[in-house]
Order: sequence, then C-alpha cells, then structure tokens
Amino acid sequence: MLSRQDQLVERLTKFALDCANLLKSLSLTEQNKIYGKQLVRSSSSIGANYVEATVASSKKEFANCVNIARREAKESLYWLNLLRKVSNSTDFIDLVDESEQILRILSAMVKTSKLE
Repeated sequence: MLSRQDQLVERLTKFALDCANLLKSLSLTEQNKIYGKQLVRSSSSIGANYVEATVASSKKEFANCVNIARREAKESLYWLNLLRKVSNSTDFIDLVDESEQILRILSAMVKTSKLE
C-alpha cells in the first residue's frame, strides 16, 4: 500500500497527464495551443514542486515548496476554466473538479505547516 505522500504524487502525476491528454481532443487553434502549453506547464509543475517538498531539509523549505505547488494548482485551474470557455466544451468538468480538490489539499498542507 502506498503512503499518503506517494498517493498524492500519483494523483498529481495523473492530473498532469490527464491535462495533457485532454488537449489532444481540442482543435488546434493558435489560442488553444497557447493556453494548452500554459496548462501543461502549470499542471506538471504541481507534482514537481510537491516532490521537491518531500525531500525538503526544513519545515520552512517544505512549506515554501508546497506553497509553490499550490500556486501552480491555482494557475492550472485558471487555464482549465479559460480553455473550457473558449472551447465551449464540458470535457473539462472532471479536471476542473480535480484541480479544485488538489488546491484544497495543498492549501491545507500549507496552513498546517505554518502552524507547526
């Protein structure tokens, strides 16, 4: 059984891959390409920053890395909502929901780490 930490890494990896895969279904307009690249960048950065947090040498460094991951989750949510609106598609609903859940998890981690 995976630890909570490993489960979150798996979830963040799946989210990044799901974001990238969803873009394949969009029409290749210049606008979608630009927004899509931003989404791929921000969604993959969430997991990268969280993984960095897992090997932090201090609580302050941990909180900083998780906070960066949280900001990237917020940015991913922005790009998902923007793409959803310009593509007029309901395909984004699950990813928007997942992004919001990830954002809540990371926000709670930041809050908890500041209390310790």
